[in-house]
Amino acid sequence: MAKKRNRYREMERFMTYFLAGDGVVFLLFLLASGLGVTWLKVITALLCIGVSALGIGYLYLSGELLRPRSRWMTVGFAAVLVCLLFSLVLRYPSPDPASGKKPGTSQTGDQQTDGQTNGQQNQSTGAQQDQSTGAQQDQSTGGQQEGQQNNGDASGGTTAGQQSDASGSSDASGDSGGQQ
Repeated sequence: MAKKRNRYREMERFMTYFLAGDGVVFLLFLLASGLGVTWLKVITALLCIGVSALGIGYLYLSGELLRPRSRWMTVGFAAVLVCLLFSLVLRYPSPDPASGKKPGTSQTGDQQTDGQTNGQQNQSTGAQQDQSTGAQQDQSTGGQQEGQQNNGDASGGTTAGQQSDASGSSDASGDSGGQQ
């Protein structure tokens, strides 16, 4: 009886290391998936599936699969295997290949599944931003030109001030027409 107890303790210690290694490989899989390193993702997924299946198979062959004292080992290997399979099916930590961006970059706005619709929205948004930026620049330039006009009036050079004021007002009217 004492010999069986020692053999079980040996198996328990061995399976503890085995399960801890399986967990570490699963964490490497999640890390590789999140970073988009495909070759490392494939290797760690295969290794994790193999280790979990071998652990459950060994517990079955030794008759310890359904015993209450070995339930933690069975549940541990099954949990890692199920988590890995769900992660593979749902592609959870993987970067989105449809986004066209590298992992780790942020994306603004709503994500679209249709690339053409997304491209059209980006073009219209870019045009609006360009127009508003241009209007702000023209307004600030017009304000500087008005200040020059006031300086020009003091020195007697009204012709140069009037010309700069006229060009500033034409830029502002051109931008308001472009926004409509």
